Amino acid sequence: MEFQNNCPYHIDKSSPEIIDEAYGKIGEYLEKTVSLENEALTLNNLETLFDMSKSSYKALKDCRNDLMSLKQMWDLISLIDNQFQTWTSTLWDKIDTENLMSLIKDMQTKQCNP
Repeated sequence: MEFQNNCPYHIDKSSPEIIDEAYGKIGEYLEKTVSLENEALTLNNLETLFDMSKSSYKALKDCRNDLMSLKQMWDLISLIDNQFQTWTSTLWDKIDTENLMSLIKDMQTKQCNP
């Protein structure tokens, strides 16, 4: 429950600080997840030693998958935020529309196929 309540699933606005904070949270939970995975491996080894059926730790695997999805989502948010920051400093007479359209298509592709 802590994982679901504290991980950066939603965003109202983006900024470099918000993006860094999100990556920090993801990193914290990745460390916790790795620690729990190591503990689960130790417990699985003990279960094998005592001829017990191995536990699957589905919630732990789900956390790992959620963290990977969150990382991909924040990578995309960061990419888009950085691109828009670059565009805001471009003067109107310096805009290359062909390149702009190409970048937008590339972002759409990455959004659909991370």
